[in-house]
Order: sequence, then C-alpha cells, then structure tokens
Amino acid sequence: MARLVAGTGAPGAETRGRCLAGATHGRSELLVRRGRFEIPERIGEDRPETVAYGIGDEMDSRARGARNADPSSGLARFLHRAGQLKFVPRTGWLHRGVPPAEAESVADHTWRMALLAWLAAADQPELDRTRVLQLALIHDLAEAVTGDLPPYDPDEIAGVDEATRQELLNRRQVRSEERAAAKRAAEAAAMADLLADLPQGLADELGALWAELQEGQTPEARFVKQADKLETYLQSREYGEGHPDRPMASFAAEVAEVIDAPALVALREAIRRQWPDG
Repeated sequence: MARLVAGTGAPGAETRGRCLAGATHGRSELLVRRGRFEIPERIGEDRPETVAYGIGDEMDSRARGARNADPSSGLARFLHRAGQLKFVPRTGWLHRGVPPAEAESVADHTWRMALLAWLAAADQPELDRTRVLQLALIHDLAEAVTGDLPPYDPDEIAGVDEATRQELLNRRQVRSEERAAAKRAAEAAAMADLLADLPQGLADELGALWAELQEGQTPEARFVKQADKLETYLQSREYGEGHPDRPMASFAAEVAEVIDAPALVALREAIRRQWPDG
C-alpha cells in the first residue's frame, strides 16, 4: 500500500498549480507553489491574509517532532483542523442556486454518506463494513484545507446568461486531466500536512486508508466511491424538489453511469421512485 509522504502528489502530477473552488462570495483558493501551499484563513471568504503550511523540504523534521511530542495536543490540533469541514460549503449547490444558508457543508455530506455506505454495505456480505465506514469518514478530509474543488472551471459559468449556465451545469461533469492532476496534488499535500499532527501510528493508519481510497482497487474503496456519488445524487433530488429551475440533471446522469454495486443500484432506484428525475 502506498504511503503519503509530505510534498508528494499523485504520479505525474505537478505540485505547482492553481486550483480554484467556487464559494459563496468570491472563491476559495489553493495555491500550490514550490512545495508550499497557502489558503485563505476562512475558506469561502475574500480575505488577503493567508496561512502557509510547509511541505516537503520546508517541513522541518524538528518541528514535526515537537508537534508529536505530546500526542494528545497533536490529536486536538488535527481534530480542530478537520472540524473546518463544517464551514466548507459544497460549491456545486451554490452554483446551482441553493441559498448559502441552506447549502450543506462538506461535513454534512460526509456524515450522511458514511451512514449510507455503512448501511448499504450490509446487503453485500463480501464487503468489510468497518473498512467501508473508515474510508467513508475520511474520503473528503483534505477539503478541510483545499476547500471543495468542483470538477468544472467556475469561470466557465461566470458572466454567462442563465440558459447557458443551466446547460453547462446540467451536463455530466468529468474533470479534465489538468484539473484532476491539480486536485490530486493539492489533496496529497493537504493530507500530508494534516497527518503531520498525528502520532505516527495514527498517521500511518489514516495515510493507508487515504491511499487505498485514491487507488480505488479494493472492493471497499470502489463501493465508497460509488456511495459518494449516490449521496450527492440524493441531495440533488432533495434540493431540486419544488425548484425545477435548479440544474440538477448532471447528478442523475452520473449515477446512471458509475454505480454498479448491487446494494447501491437498488438504493439508487428507490431514490428515483421517491424523487423522480425532473
């Protein structure tokens, strides 16, 4: 199993790039530059101040040792930083007209997605349900640092007329190779930094889970990736109910294409019956 190492990205991915995530006011921004990345102090707000975290050669080993000298303090810091997911909006909903006060956070999504995956896995006895739950809980952890990076370029939907915006957002969304590579590099850097707060054993455990999920080779990892799509589809049906003007068709197209786990296929069809696609 591959291990996360501070300063490394996915194979072939440059650690220099610029990833933009649309947010409520302005855009949250992640800058990956020469082994350092900077984020606004509050994701989703326009603020000039940035907090820099060292990556790779700039992550001093003595600083790591000091941060791990007191395991409880390191765990407390990790949990505080992970808790920022409560304040990271899911940007796709904002772009589709869901009011900021109603848009779910990444933490909201993670909670129901983990519950969905764990419960649905009961119908597939070949799966390790504990592993499924562990993978689900950490699947968006890096977004505590990077923010929620949509698969499309937010600039494409800015300044266009409403009909064009609707058409763009209703398309089946697939990341370009460039955006996918930038996301992998940004998230690898974010995870390396987050895990540096944890005692070595816990860091290794979470790093192995993250690597398993990114590689997507185990039955549990594949199941969790599909469960992630299915929970988002369910949320799109709920947000679209009574709001036919919200462009939600892309999520139905996605789950029709990517879900093949029997338990999740059955749940997808149940969702379609209760919230018919508009």
